[in-house]
Amino acid sequence: MPNDDISSTCDRVQHELAAFLYGELAPDACEALARHVGGCVPCREELAALRDTQRLLSRWETPAASEDPRLLARAIAAQAGTPRPVGEAPLDAHGDRRGRLVRWGARVSGAAAALLFTFSLLNARASLEGGRLQLDFALPGARSTALSASMGMPTVALMEEQMRAIAAREVAARSASIAQSQEELFQRCSQMTQQELLRLSQVVDYALAQNQRTWNTQLTTLGREAARTDIEMRRALTSLASYLPDPNNPANR
Repeated sequence: MPNDDISSTCDRVQHELAAFLYGELAPDACEALARHVGGCVPCREELAALRDTQRLLSRWETPAASEDPRLLARAIAAQAGTPRPVGEAPLDAHGDRRGRLVRWGARVSGAAAALLFTFSLLNARASLEGGRLQLDFALPGARSTALSASMGMPTVALMEEQMRAIAAREVAARSASIAQSQEELFQRCSQMTQQELLRLSQVVDYALAQNQRTWNTQLTTLGREAARTDIEMRRALTSLASYLPDPNNPANR
């Protein structure tokens, strides 16, 4: 068999080793792969390393999912640091490298879970513009517009519309109050004007009455003086007439 065919067969077998290990291949494929592994040292070592990794992973007890990913991160980190049980055969060099990779992968996964949880608390947002990575953080209590809209919370536009509606109601109420105040002020001015006019008319009537009384008194006085003067003139004329001779008397002819 040429070397290229052997390499391609090994690549295909190593690609299917995980499925073979977990019993996911068809029976005929499993028999063919087992025959190849029995005669191929690299594929047999790869299968042994995968079995060591499977045995290592089978000792882990993944905690139940919870709302706090920090518990999962701590459990993974604790399991990654668990020492090998006493009496267990050491792994070969290839399997040891696989085990270290698995442990480092668990530690990195725990750190990544903790980092993602921190980013979720800080509402982190990442953007790549012009070849530059930009991270934005917000306080835990802050709400973004998209999150508010998806959760049914009021957006900025809705809040602005509500504020405009409230302001319009306040302006309408104040305008009605101002109009009512102006109407009351006009009524008070009208009432005060009527009262002032009434008082002015009363003063004018009183002044006219006083003047009329004065004129009446003066006219009465003048009438009395005119009557007295008339009486005196009559008396003077009578007295003067007594000194004149009587034309009807024959003795005076």
